[in-house]
Amino acid sequence: MTRPDTTDQPIAATLARLRLAAVADSGHQGQLDGAWWPRSSRPLDELTALVAVLEAPRDRVVKFMLSTAGWRGFPQVLPLPGRVIPVCWLGLYHDLLIARLTGRQLSLMVVPPDTTSAVAASATQIALDPSNHTPSPGVLARAHQLRGSRPRT
Repeated sequence: MTRPDTTDQPIAATLARLRLAAVADSGHQGQLDGAWWPRSSRPLDELTALVAVLEAPRDRVVKFMLSTAGWRGFPQVLPLPGRVIPVCWLGLYHDLLIARLTGRQLSLMVVPPDTTSAVAASATQIALDPSNHTPSPGVLARAHQLRGSRPRT
């Protein structure tokens, strides 16, 4: 993820732990704005860390919409110091997170935590491709196909 206002080392280290790749260009034409590969299936832990990276001084996360696939527990809010962020759970979309920020919306494919590094890298590359018009389940299936592996069931 490239943001001009986040060039210090703590953010870079957080990005490495988060395994997040997102386009910074608001004119991006692809189906997805990037990919997020959480390390666990605990939504409160993972979303809290994600907020720390997505937010900028004038751009705050105001809502998460997240598919139910692969998560342990479905909290309705993300409690943070001084505020709460509503979390809506979507049963219709597989492996998708939509983050509504103050001035924009991000659609991120969620790579399941137990995915291999090779498949996750391929899925992220496909998700970031501006010519990609495949929704997240198709991206993950294509990544598995490219790597000769089978998706989780």
